[in-house]
Amino acid sequence: MKRPLIRILPVLFVAPLCAQKVELKAASQEKPQQFHITTKFQTTDARKMLINGEEPGAGGGRGGFGGGGGESSLSQAIEFVEGPGGAWREYSKLSATESRPGQDGETRETAVQGALQGKKVFVKKAADGSVTLTEGEGEKAEPVDAALSRGVPATVSFAGFVPGKAVAPGESFDLPGFSDSLRGLLHPVTPERTQGGRGGRGQGGQGGQGGEGGQGGRGQGGAQGGRGARGGRFGMGAGSTVVDLIGAGKLNVDAKGKLIGVEEKDGHQIASIEVTAKLAGKGKSADFGLQAGMGGFGRGGRGGQGGGQAADNGTDNVDAGFEIKGKVTFDVAEQRVVGVDLAGNVKIDRETKRTMQDRNGEDQTMESTTNTKGKFEVQASSGPAAK
Repeated sequence: MKRPLIRILPVLFVAPLCAQKVELKAASQEKPQQFHITTKFQTTDARKMLINGEEPGAGGGRGGFGGGGGESSLSQAIEFVEGPGGAWREYSKLSATESRPGQDGETRETAVQGALQGKKVFVKKAADGSVTLTEGEGEKAEPVDAALSRGVPATVSFAGFVPGKAVAPGESFDLPGFSDSLRGLLHPVTPERTQGGRGGRGQGGQGGQGGEGGQGGRGQGGAQGGRGARGGRFGMGAGSTVVDLIGAGKLNVDAKGKLIGVEEKDGHQIASIEVTAKLAGKGKSADFGLQAGMGGFGRGGRGGQGGGQAADNGTDNVDAGFEIKGKVTFDVAEQRVVGVDLAGNVKIDRETKRTMQDRNGEDQTMESTTNTKGKFEVQASSGPAAK
């Protein structure tokens, strides 16, 4: 009579354990945290540009204005310690490497170091969401160049990668804070400003100081001036566009998670969470955080000599979509996310049309269409900072 009971008992005891919920709510961190973040972007651009309805001929001194596109990649490695509440951040590593086709068709690779590397900065977020950085405290505080603050997240928190409540293994849930946490992983790597190059505002050569793409003036000087107008931002390919789009926080987001299970690792109970997300937005580029002129030409005439009058406002529209999948690991006892591994596909279509005057005072209608497809990876980990 006892043998059937012995066979049933394990089932009775195991069933409640399988259904036991796990608390997935990230606790506030009262001590400095160490973050390691790596990002990789690989994209292919198909670009078409027209002047008065016709493709511009080869040469002609237009300095890089034309069709084409090609493959580009951008990889970043970032390490820093952040104080409680994001009050301060100390960067120990801030580097990026970009590979993109040059004007001669050959692949060009450029590596830079962010100007904030080795610095401890104090972070302040304004009401409009912009961030200002200072070095030093109190009377010794000095503002950091605004170009180095652009795109820097106010705080870095992994809390949005978990639901903030108890869930059972196999249970699915919404992740309303996913976008905020993802934005915190995308730090721009911005070098020091230098005259006339990528790292600074630059001078527009013989023409006006154009927007990104450099139609503000003729020849290469105008293009360089346009690049500098972004305040020294490195990475002019679609990797930079992805950072801008996600960093602005204006995309529609549908993010969900699912608790896969909990296992013991090095004496810790680690929960594994599967995440999926779709981000999308369609409308005016400026409304989604993109700089004017990404379509291949800028407003022109912003400070250089010559180059005609500034372009009219025109149209600048974007249609962007992201599909993301990945895994998040969570320390149940310490109530903190310890690892994030995400991979996604990206598709960005952008159309720009403006009318501006050439050197002879004649109107030119310029149209640009850029279709970008690619993929990106984000890996991040965090833990208590070493004393």
